[in-house]
Amino acid sequence: MRPVDEVKAYVLMPVPVYMFMKHNQKFVAVKEPLDFFVPEELEKLRPVESLFFSDFLDVIEPFEQSARRIRMLLATPPAANPHNEVKLTPAAFEISDAVLQVLGSLWASTPASAEAAFIETFFPAIFANQLCENLKPELLLRAREKSVLDFELALLRSSWAVFLALHLGYCDLEFLNVLRIELFERSLSEVQGGEGFSIEIDELTALVFASIQGSEVRNLSSRWFEDRDGRVARKISSRLKRVQNELLNRSLTQASVFGEKGILHD
Repeated sequence: MRPVDEVKAYVLMPVPVYMFMKHNQKFVAVKEPLDFFVPEELEKLRPVESLFFSDFLDVIEPFEQSARRIRMLLATPPAANPHNEVKLTPAAFEISDAVLQVLGSLWASTPASAEAAFIETFFPAIFANQLCENLKPELLLRAREKSVLDFELALLRSSWAVFLALHLGYCDLEFLNVLRIELFERSLSEVQGGEGFSIEIDELTALVFASIQGSEVRNLSSRWFEDRDGRVARKISSRLKRVQNELLNRSLTQASVFGEKGILHD
């Protein structure tokens, strides 16, 4: 439960949000996951005082927590040294390795296919929403007014791009924010190419568009990259091989938006 006054406009909701109708003692959904409130909606909801968030918050917590951990890894400056001792900052490869170890905990194997790592497209969106800055209100409004499905697809693709870029060693928060916005815009216009990015990022963009072609939530497999040509696909596949062999916690059940405890239905 959260007071209406604490819910911010133009911030993506990670789970379904409900209001309680006292006259019939029922909960009514007022916002779907990966959607946002506008100020006028929150003003109308003010009389109900509190909004209720789905228990699915427990499922997404590892993804939000991991995003916060990585944000600290990328953003925290070296601590001040009172003794003026020389203290080396971590090398880029050390930061990248630490990031990959955190990311590895977010992939999962399945009983049906233990030789691959999986993640549903919904969860990188939750991750990126916690890692990156909030998307600008005007961008959110323009996208949703164009088409709800296109808006959701842009969210999934841009988040997946950020998630994969971290696997490739891109550990600059400013760049990741720019990448998210650019991929969001490209998805809305269905234009993969553009100016300002390297050949590697353009290749990553092509992989993102090819792997997520619709707004429906689906399972993504590490094997998908094994079947693709290109330097970036091979690099991602190599990183995911390490995830499978060293970092995967096979005792954990894969997080899913489907099923009895999920928020969507097959």
